[in-house]
Amino acid sequence: MSIQALSQFIGDPFHASQQAVISVICKFKKIRNDSDVFQKIGQIAVASLQLIMLEHPATKSLANLSIVISAVSMHDFCRVLQYPRHWFFPITAEVIDQHVVRDALYENLYKKLEVRVANDPALNDDDHKKQLLKSEASKLKKIIENCLIDQLNLMNANNDGYRNLEEFVGQLEKRFRKLGHPYIDFPNIDLSKFVTKDLSKNDDKSNDYTQNVSTGMVYKVPTLEKITNIHWAVVDCLTVALSLKEWGLLDTAKLAETIGQHHAFQWVKNQKLECWLIGLVCTSFSWKLLESVRRLRDEELSTNGRHQTRWDAVTSLAELTYFGSIFTNLIGKTNFSSAHVQILAITAKSLGLLSIFTRPNYEVF
Repeated sequence: MSIQALSQFIGDPFHASQQAVISVICKFKKIRNDSDVFQKIGQIAVASLQLIMLEHPATKSLANLSIVISAVSMHDFCRVLQYPRHWFFPITAEVIDQHVVRDALYENLYKKLEVRVANDPALNDDDHKKQLLKSEASKLKKIIENCLIDQLNLMNANNDGYRNLEEFVGQLEKRFRKLGHPYIDFPNIDLSKFVTKDLSKNDDKSNDYTQNVSTGMVYKVPTLEKITNIHWAVVDCLTVALSLKEWGLLDTAKLAETIGQHHAFQWVKNQKLECWLIGLVCTSFSWKLLESVRRLRDEELSTNGRHQTRWDAVTSLAELTYFGSIFTNLIGKTNFSSAHVQILAITAKSLGLLSIFTRPNYEVF
């Protein structure tokens, strides 16, 4: 083997390994401020400390450290505070059907381009007009895609959201105004009309996105996902209430007694907030598992979409097993040991952390 061949033989795997390491480092830099990562690391640490103290009673001094780390539950307060923003600014990069937007923009602007080229007094030959129209149409499509890519990437990077589709289209118009084109006067075009146009009925099956869940410019949220989102909203609110109870800021027993004075709500007196909370968490993960299985079975997902949906199914099953063991213990149906519950917690949270690390980057087209 020659020196050059040997160098290439060694260099190629090394280069591939180097690129993989760089990719992981970049991924760590990107997610280091992710609140979900911070919370899951804290949950793994707390469960690990609890398991260590159970197996080695001499390490009871770690209890104070466990209490400090358990402050990661404050993340639940952040989610509750974010709900109003999601309600009032629902148009985010994730819900925009980028293919429909691109096609609608192109159809709207192509008609103007076609009229301008046909009425250009400098062009007398029909063949020349057709060739020019084809060339300019290709450039127009590229301009539209670049504008859309820049806008959606900016929205995703800054977690931006808009109140309605008109605001989103207005941002696209601002980007078009900065561009120049010999046959389209971008500052004078009106893109507001195509907002209500439904171009989701597309027979082109080659597009790598889910055709049957898009309506207009925004992806339609499946019914199971809507139910899951409602459950999680209730869970987050109950989590905050449980935290306030543990801190002595909310007397849930007194509140239940007050509510139970009404004849229709007497059953509330015998209920425990923790049981309801854990039960709703189990229900939420069940809905999420069912939705993931349904999507994998019924929908034509992209490669990234299928990857993430598989992880959603795995993590939902792991979390359901963990919280299910807690719930059945609370209602007296099982008697799982604390050590087993902590092992399930470490497993579930570790899988959740791994799913975040392997989550595909947001891609436009």
